[in-house]
Amino acid sequence: MSRLPFSAALFCASAALAQTTIYVPDNDPTLGTCNAIPMSASFGAGSMTYIGRIPASWLDPNHRTIRDIEFAPCGAGTFTAPNILIGIGHVPNPLPVPFTFPTFDVAGMPTALGNFLDYAPLYNSVIQGPFTWTMTMNTWSPLGLGTSVWPGFTWDGVNDIGFYITYSGAAGGGACHRTTTEPFRIYASGSYQASTSSGSGAAGLKMGIVTGWPTPCGGCGSVTLGITGTASIGGSLTATVGNLGPGLPFLGVGTAPYCLANYCPGCTIGHNWIVALFGTTATLVIPNNPTYIGVQLGFQGIGLLSPGGCQGPDVAFTQTVAVTITQ
Repeated sequence: MSRLPFSAALFCASAALAQTTIYVPDNDPTLGTCNAIPMSASFGAGSMTYIGRIPASWLDPNHRTIRDIEFAPCGAGTFTAPNILIGIGHVPNPLPVPFTFPTFDVAGMPTALGNFLDYAPLYNSVIQGPFTWTMTMNTWSPLGLGTSVWPGFTWDGVNDIGFYITYSGAAGGGACHRTTTEPFRIYASGSYQASTSSGSGAAGLKMGIVTGWPTPCGGCGSVTLGITGTASIGGSLTATVGNLGPGLPFLGVGTAPYCLANYCPGCTIGHNWIVALFGTTATLVIPNNPTYIGVQLGFQGIGLLSPGGCQGPDVAFTQTVAVTITQ
């Protein structure tokens, strides 16, 4: 195993923790009565502010970084919204009802947290443009929040969390399966960026909480990349390239911007590969120094002579996944 000096990787980007999805309260997307709040534009005349609370007891201390949310639609369709903000933050226990929602500036960034303890944006239409969600009947349907624009939300291991969404001008969408326990819901129908909630109850939508780090570009061929560990200061990340076949393994670390160019059609060079290591495994030890909080790190793997990617000679690339160091 290679040990990657943090000083060599400090300005680098891209790694991938194996994706894990936490389902609340269960993983069956076909069960539960159907409810229009919050993902049907017909309810609330195309505007809504909503929070789904997930207790800390449902979360996984080994998979703390949340990068996407899934709902379980009761029918097929498409939801669109030109004005929308989505995020996650820690919330108090017990949960204040009515709940004071966060407020935002014209750029869609929070200016006051309300009853949230903190807030991490996952989608901001001011920056990212109109939002579109494809709904598949009785199937977990991801919102598609896992991009390199935002580093995701990292649970602190202690507090409950709240999924927040507010929108206006929405069209389409439809009912999704809901629960009678958790997630607990708080909402204000017909109001974009509402100041306080007007309704609540143990009838929130069933949720899939997708953990891992954003993937700005995919891979090609047979090779895979996995990361174990934690991206917080004082922690460490161990990257492993697998499924190489006859190939020779390489691990690379490089700076953003990501997805620089195609090595061949369909095979993307994920970053500038400032550091390159030969071998299947490498460990990055992160100093316990708050200076590094917010630094974006990463890895990409290559299998030289591995099948399924470029030819002449054969070379396959893993995905590139953006990771941000947290506290």
